[in-house]
Amino acid sequence: MDSHHEKQTLKNALLVRRFIAWTGLPAIMTAVGLLLVTVFTVGILSMFLSQSSTENSDVATNGEYDPQLIKIAATAMNADPSDDFIKNLEAVIQNESGGNAAVIQQVQDMNSGGNEAAGVLQYTAGTFANYALDGHTNRLNALDQLLAFFNNSDWKSSIGWTTILGVKKIEWLHSGPQGSRRFKTVPGKIDLTGIDQSELTGQYKLSTAGNTYPKGQCTWFAKARSGWAGNGWGNGCQWGTSAASAGFTVNRTPAAGTIVVFAAGQMVGTWRADPQYGHVAYVEAYNPSAGTIKISQGGTGFPSSTGPNYQTLSNVSSYVYIHQK
Repeated sequence: MDSHHEKQTLKNALLVRRFIAWTGLPAIMTAVGLLLVTVFTVGILSMFLSQSSTENSDVATNGEYDPQLIKIAATAMNADPSDDFIKNLEAVIQNESGGNAAVIQQVQDMNSGGNEAAGVLQYTAGTFANYALDGHTNRLNALDQLLAFFNNSDWKSSIGWTTILGVKKIEWLHSGPQGSRRFKTVPGKIDLTGIDQSELTGQYKLSTAGNTYPKGQCTWFAKARSGWAGNGWGNGCQWGTSAASAGFTVNRTPAAGTIVVFAAGQMVGTWRADPQYGHVAYVEAYNPSAGTIKISQGGTGFPSSTGPNYQTLSNVSSYVYIHQK
């Protein structure tokens, strides 16, 4: 979460000041030390802001959540937040993710390397797993995150006003949830009347109308997820050639919103595409600074054949990408 980085900066500054005091350095050295701390702090913040920009972030499109989900989740979890608390939670969501359910942390810290925070409230995978409820375990689903938020026994004290680097704002307290898990399953009714459920996961939506591929195959999912892929493009490994013939731009340049094509037998991370049919998937996000793509996919070999099954891949230039017209 953002507060981790700001708090760590403050800790670094404090450690330097304590060291200076302990060594008994003269005042001039103290001043120099404080100047260095200031430069270091500004550098850290500059790095943080640059890595949080849209250009460098692993952010998919169309990731806004519906604020009504807060009350819906609270009711389902037998929680009774006040109107002021709901407003505060909305502010935390804006600070953490801008309301984008698809945001994945890109700031390098102790969570980097596979445990990056993600979603509207920026839970790490482990923290989310501690509070997620049966049937609601998608970290990129805004509703699932909000249910997990109210599944924390200490939810009322988990957010509030705090001052970070001299700036007062509503944020996570204690850098995240601290309480115990309240329920294993959702205790109440989830009433989604009036909510566009296709937007619950932010970036995830399927358009199944007119899809002639066999349901449950990777080709069916890639067409449904993209909404623009053509029918009759053949097996997954043939999609690049078929799309190019249909006038689509096909190259090795990754981008969010493209379809990624894997050749027959090509490695897809730690597993190998079918040696005869290959594989296709949808690129949810591209992180140029890390050199990775985040894909969603379907197929008979996944826990959910109709998707979404998420995976992050490196070696992005080794794959073929179909770009929407």
